[in-house]
Amino acid sequence: MKKITHISARHKELGNCNSDELCKIISMINPEVIFLESFNSTYSAYSQETFKNFGVYHNKLEIQALQKYSKIGSFNYVPVLKNNLLKAFDEKYAIVCRNVEFQKILDLYNLEVENGGFKFLNSENCIQFHENMRKFENKILNNYELTLNADTAIDIYENEMLSNIYQYCKNNHFNDGIFMCGSAHRRSIIEKTVNNSLNGKFEVRWETLEY
Repeated sequence: MKKITHISARHKELGNCNSDELCKIISMINPEVIFLESFNSTYSAYSQETFKNFGVYHNKLEIQALQKYSKIGSFNYVPVLKNNLLKAFDEKYAIVCRNVEFQKILDLYNLEVENGGFKFLNSENCIQFHENMRKFENKILNNYELTLNADTAIDIYENEMLSNIYQYCKNNHFNDGIFMCGSAHRRSIIEKTVNNSLNGKFEVRWETLEY
């Protein structure tokens, strides 16, 4: 049985949410495979060689963490993105992010991340914060069609990541893996993985890092 631990993360360091702390979490799990919300081009062969030969760290938090972990453990790195989010997602946030009240909520969220780090990102409080932000976003937008299209874009984006993970599981054997993904996807990823019909087919057991 392959165990995959879902870890909620963010892509840039902020206070206690940093690559050293994430490396500690990865080390406790000691994964053989690291699935990441990223493209093949995100951590290119050139970037890998630059780190290997000159110790130059990547600017993406999760990749910095796996670079640090690579000094103490071996693993297969598997980027699971093939396509960007559809245009509707960008259209939604181009409107929402201009709202002053939304920016204040975002500042409060970032303060929680800065102080709480990965303990906050992997908590029920974080899920609730995102739920409240989405409700406020939709209120600002007041556009059913665009909201629906943006939600569909996110759904397609998440399903593609999970499909690529299951495809890897189909073709490869391992005991322990992790999947690092942005915290905004936390509730949805949990719902899509816990009782997924493919778990039995490919002998996958999901766990969620929780604090």
